[in-house]
Amino acid sequence: MSVPGKLCSACLDALQSNLEEVLTQSLYKSHAHHKTFSDFQQAVIQDCFVCVQLWGSIRSEVLANWETGSAQWSPLKCSLSRHTDNEHTKARQDYEISTASGAVHKQAYEWYQVCRMTHDTCKKLTPSGGYIPTRLIDVGIDGTDTWKIILRSENTIETPDYLTLSYRWAQEPGVLLLKSNIAAYRLGTPIADLPRTFRDSIALARNFSIRYLWIDSLCIIQDSPEDWTQESVLMHDVYANSSCNIAASASEGPEGGLFRDRKLEDIEPGYINVDLPSLGNTKFEIWDQFYMNRLTHGPLTDRGWVFQERILSPRILHFSQHQIAWECFQMSKCETWPRWSPYPTEIDHSHGLKTLYAFFDSDANSEDDEGGEDKTMSVGVYQQWMYLLKAYSRCEFTHQEDRLVAMEGIAKMFEKHTGDEYLAGLWRSRLVEGLNWIVVNPLARPPGFLAPSWSWASVNSAILPQSLNWPRDNDLIEIVDARVKISESSSKWFQVEGYIQMQGCLTNATIEEGSERIFVLSDTTEVTFPTGTNIHLLPLRSTLRRKMEDTGTEVEKRIGSIIVILEGMLLEYGPGENTYRRIGRFVVDDFDNLEYFGLSYSGATGQRVVMNRKLASTLTIVSQDHCWPEFLTYPLGITLSLVTDICGYSSYIKRSRVRMAPNAVVFRDPDAYRDIYNTKSNVQRAPYYEAWKVWSTEQMFTEQSLRAAEPFMIKHIDRWNELLVADSDWSPPANFATLADALLFDIMGDLSFGADFGIKELGENPRKIMPYLLSQNLQFMYRLTRSPMLNLIIWLKPRGLDHILNGIAPKKAKEYKGWVQNYISQRLQLHETEKTKEGQRQDMFWFLKNAKKEDGTPAFTDHELGGEAHTFIIAGSDTAAMALAATIFYLTCNSVPYERVVQEILSKFSSPEEITSGPQLLSCVYLKACIDETMRLSPSLPSDLPRKVLPGGAVINNEYYPKGTIVASSNWVAGYNEDVYGDAEVFRPERWIPDEKTGVTRENVQVLRANFHPFAQGPGSCPGQNMAILELLLTVARTLHRFEVRRAPGCEGEDIYQVRDSYIAARDGPMVQFKRRVDE
Repeated sequence: MSVPGKLCSACLDALQSNLEEVLTQSLYKSHAHHKTFSDFQQAVIQDCFVCVQLWGSIRSEVLANWETGSAQWSPLKCSLSRHTDNEHTKARQDYEISTASGAVHKQAYEWYQVCRMTHDTCKKLTPSGGYIPTRLIDVGIDGTDTWKIILRSENTIETPDYLTLSYRWAQEPGVLLLKSNIAAYRLGTPIADLPRTFRDSIALARNFSIRYLWIDSLCIIQDSPEDWTQESVLMHDVYANSSCNIAASASEGPEGGLFRDRKLEDIEPGYINVDLPSLGNTKFEIWDQFYMNRLTHGPLTDRGWVFQERILSPRILHFSQHQIAWECFQMSKCETWPRWSPYPTEIDHSHGLKTLYAFFDSDANSEDDEGGEDKTMSVGVYQQWMYLLKAYSRCEFTHQEDRLVAMEGIAKMFEKHTGDEYLAGLWRSRLVEGLNWIVVNPLARPPGFLAPSWSWASVNSAILPQSLNWPRDNDLIEIVDARVKISESSSKWFQVEGYIQMQGCLTNATIEEGSERIFVLSDTTEVTFPTGTNIHLLPLRSTLRRKMEDTGTEVEKRIGSIIVILEGMLLEYGPGENTYRRIGRFVVDDFDNLEYFGLSYSGATGQRVVMNRKLASTLTIVSQDHCWPEFLTYPLGITLSLVTDICGYSSYIKRSRVRMAPNAVVFRDPDAYRDIYNTKSNVQRAPYYEAWKVWSTEQMFTEQSLRAAEPFMIKHIDRWNELLVADSDWSPPANFATLADALLFDIMGDLSFGADFGIKELGENPRKIMPYLLSQNLQFMYRLTRSPMLNLIIWLKPRGLDHILNGIAPKKAKEYKGWVQNYISQRLQLHETEKTKEGQRQDMFWFLKNAKKEDGTPAFTDHELGGEAHTFIIAGSDTAAMALAATIFYLTCNSVPYERVVQEILSKFSSPEEITSGPQLLSCVYLKACIDETMRLSPSLPSDLPRKVLPGGAVINNEYYPKGTIVASSNWVAGYNEDVYGDAEVFRPERWIPDEKTGVTRENVQVLRANFHPFAQGPGSCPGQNMAILELLLTVARTLHRFEVRRAPGCEGEDIYQVRDSYIAARDGPMVQFKRRVDE
């Protein structure tokens, strides 16, 4: 600051009275400060420099309690201490105007190098090396304008240096790694398309000469629960092995960027002028113990996942609002104090968040204070754990189910250095202490359960771990056993079930009016304690304190009498005998009747409280149980639904959901859609899909298989184009849905079976009926799987008895299955014939047939290959044909988008033969926008997409649904959400492209993409989406490059492409004409 700070009367009095003495004589002096909260508040309003800094260091909830009078105010005191000045403690005087400058980055790189070379603590806490994340971002070199994803399994990289990025996700994330774009991202994508924070991070990595970067949204497949599950448990390794973590501390989201312009007065340390008797008017720079906390605090640091990233990363470079700051395990620095930071601690005086020296500090690990008691986790280490836990519990989470897993990496670090066992938030050697936590401000209990009721992770609120049990404090329970387990089918949420069995004295009591010595504190807002409430109290520990007497001699006043303070858990009955759940905590202050709690005094002096073993019992504290009450309103509830879906005929509607059966709910709400199908949804494909014989097809749709498929696609697209127009005039009107079916079926026949269906060719061909037969089969299966016979089908299939249903199948459905089975047999024979030859045909069938399990055995039996081939035909032909027909429909009835996309294609490629997959095709942003807009308005999979809730339950629209529930929503619902898309029924591709002229921002597009799921998302998304997108891009681009296309005269009609729901979208039209371009 360029002018001296103002001082209130309390600060001025303290300084003028004591400062000179501290400077010349004593090292330390204390002085009275503000006596009341209103005085303190008024000083802040009047802009007292010291009081403003102090106010800014106090947590908002504490200030709120003071302001409302719900917290007691104690008069403040201030202290002054002398500190020796040296070159390291002097503040910087020169600053760059922006944190983007080379000088600022040079300073950051110097900190990085000094830490790596000289910091012993950082070396000890940093893994020895050898770890490479599954995926990394190759940022390229200076002068290049693209980035790409590289895979550990397919790229030979020696253990690389890499940076990680901590940032706040957008409310509606935009750029994400998905199954549909991983192939494109591996080829290379423009840096300019990334959010600003990502672009800045790439620039910084290049300045540090570090080639690789790890960003969660681009290195974890966001619509693959399997990948998220696998990678989330490795995140602690990713951050712990990184060279440095970049923290976008001042940004609200990915578009906020790292770098900031700043004013010098916002950076310079504050100072004051004080008139001293012998020194006159003297200038003093002011800093305080909260300096680094304020500097690094911002929108980012309150996030739960970021907390783990901050603790585990060996080094962190914060890009805050006004300057950069450095944190490592040994030191904190900033631009103002580049060699040293004053009191680099958090709120507690003795600890900093990354101050983990206790792992190696013999003094901190001394057990003397515990009377020689052998604890796996020492005093010093456990104190650091409590400090971290206190700070972590105040963090925010987008998904509360992450509350336990986001601490997992830090717990692993403590496990590694102590050998202790982590039990759902508590430590085995410190279970009694771990049970003694307090909820600061209770909130509603989260739906479902996140952790056992005895764990702090079972609540959504900030908690205060209580102090250690010293020798004068006695444990009043004995731990018998403790076990936890992760719910097997929901490990992506790390929902933990568990119990702690113990011996203790459980007391039943009743809440009465006028009780001044027993204080009960609930864990959640659902628990209240009106007068007359019966409660169960389990004392955990006792504390002996001396009470100062008001009468007697001076010695008696000074010594006082001994009083007992009891602390313990409030319990409620659990599901079984002698089982209980925690619901709160209690404190008993100065209570004489210890026998009431089954306790007694012990020891020669009677100054030790113990439990009376004759009155003790063995009890077990267990997890919370929850259920959606509405499921209990039907006779037999979920049990009945296991037999039949007949209850669906008495469904009811409530708000935006339809209950189709006792265990089946269909939602008509975009928020519910996201809850069901997001990457962390605790669901899997419903049994409905078993009737379709859908098996895993991930091995079919790899990047390698897509590259191998492209020549087959192009061959058929070019031949199809040849047949569209016979001369230079407009072609006769043709039904484009039929044309698209013919093209896509021929491609799939070639890729699936090595067969030439010839459906697109002119002339008679018995195979031309196949698209129609598929449509008939799908409509039959659609009706069948939504009938009460669904569960019968599911039961018959694995037993090989589903042929019994052939009797009710329409003739055309049977005919289609006969075609498919015949081609499967032919392709199997071809595979056997060619397998000893070189240059085998590498179509999709070849990739499936050669796929192996981890043990080296074939991934699919020949019977299973039949199911895969059927799935592939649907995924690769019918869904793509639907999207292709709809794209032409919208382009031919919207002239402006049509002209713009044609101009883009013709300008990018001089000939249609140049149009292949790669960066040039990906740069056709308007073409991709047209396809996206088409699939929003007319999704290929418009049906409800059933998912089965896994153990642990799922929260949908803020309501809990137990395991076994079938939940579903529709792509159609998501695409027509007016809250997201505004003019949702209008074909407007421009909405997908950031452009200052149209007013569309990158943030706008991110919101759209977060709600855009044309192939579904999350567990069980459409396996053929990559194939379909590639087919669409190639077909539309090559066709429009060669031909003009128009709607046939008299066939203009609707603005929305009309489809029928039959699992996929049954469709017809548009009627169109083609004319070869003059250049052709």
